Amino acid sequence: KNNDLVTELIKEGHNIGNLSNNYNYQDSLYTWIDTIIRKIGKQDISYCYSENENIEILNICSLYNNYTIIPSVIVKDYPLKEVKEQLLPGSIISFKVNNNLINELELIINFIENKGLSITNLKEHLSE
Repeated sequence: KNNDLVTELIKEGHNIGNLSNNYNYQDSLYTWIDTIIRKIGKQDISYCYSENENIEILNICSLYNNYTIIPSVIVKDYPLKEVKEQLLPGSIISFKVNNNLINELELIINFIENKGLSITNLKEHLSE
């Protein structure tokens, strides 16, 4: 249903990841979504997401030649506080999208930039 949205997000420089169906990378939807990202969205690299080193996820994603992203900062309830406490150079940050994040996002961006760090997209970050 959202092929046009996926294509538009990729054209704007966003990286699309594949969470499959509730992080179940053995679900047949994983292959379907990965195909949409690569063929329709023309994104040459696809990503899986895990909050820990789950060998099952690592193996399945490797089978499809995808990168598995394991964030070093996982932000849930108190975005600015959690970023301030955990941020290091090179961090990959995962945000739970909620009203707290929406209210604090500008403050988080300013905090990161004031630390002399830059915010990059995932593809650029991984190429360094």
